[in-house]
Amino acid sequence: MGKRQKIIAYWALAVAVVCFLLSMPFWATDEKDAKATLEAFGFTPIRVGGFDSFGCGIDLYATKFTATSPAGKTVKGNVCRTPGMTKSSIEIDNAE
Repeated sequence: MGKRQKIIAYWALAVAVVCFLLSMPFWATDEKDAKATLEAFGFTPIRVGGFDSFGCGIDLYATKFTATSPAGKTVKGNVCRTPGMTKSSIEIDNAE
């Protein structure tokens, strides 16, 4: 492979990675799973929606939520899930 072909290949890869990262906020949420997970833990009423960049570390799906906890407090956070895994987790972030 020549020098010119390598440069073109690197640019194509860079463009693909940037397009992938820019599209994530539009598809990396799972509102149905987030609502079901929160309901299973007794959270009501639940408002879900929106992607949170790096809100769940390496998990792909990071769906923001606001809900009332079983203790009666309003909480905000993320429901995290990795495709192919059967379990979701809840991360609550009420840092002021």
